Amino acid sequence: SEIVGVAADVKNRGVALDPQPQLYFPFSQIPWGNMNLIVRTANEPHAMVSSLRAQVEAIDPDQPINAVQTVDELMDASRAQPRSFTVLIGGFAGLTLVLAIVGIYGVLAYSVAQRRQELGIRLALGASRDDIVRLVVRQGLNLTIVGVGIGLALAIVAALAMRTTLSGVLFKTNAYDLTTFALVPLGLLAIATVASYLPARRATRVSPTEALR
Repeated sequence: SEIVGVAADVKNRGVALDPQPQLYFPFSQIPWGNMNLIVRTANEPHAMVSSLRAQVEAIDPDQPINAVQTVDELMDASRAQPRSFTVLIGGFAGLTLVLAIVGIYGVLAYSVAQRRQELGIRLALGASRDDIVRLVVRQGLNLTIVGVGIGLALAIVAALAMRTTLSGVLFKTNAYDLTTFALVPLGLLAIATVASYLPARRATRVSPTEALR
């Protein structure tokens, strides 16, 4: 065989997979049941379909032409499944985040209501409103740290167990990406701080006189 040229890397098996070594042979040596014709146009691609069909029919009237699409359409089709998977996972992640915020706020709001007398006594004994805010926010962060620690441990175990399965849907990212495992807990702690602040502010409105009664 004679080598007539070297082509650049081509991702025939998907954009998420690394290029694999491959050889090109003349169609006359290794004929396939189908053939792809790639055409570069200066005009809108779909406007050239009829002209291209006429050119092919002039060479072989019995040659069928189907699955005509642009490169953008081909790329969109190849990314459809990863995109759907990402949207689905993102939706579940967003819902989980909302539930976490509502849960933290609900637990702390209930705790403030239950500890209304205690917080009023603290204020009567000289605690400042800033002290009460820090007390309630600290409680929320303690709950969040425990939850994040448990969730992080379970996430690492799950990622290690599913790394073979996830490798097919993650692009240039490991199933146990250290950046993700570091940033997500920090983000949750920041959100928990904000979610804890509203009940903390409500706690400062407790009347010491009413609490002592």
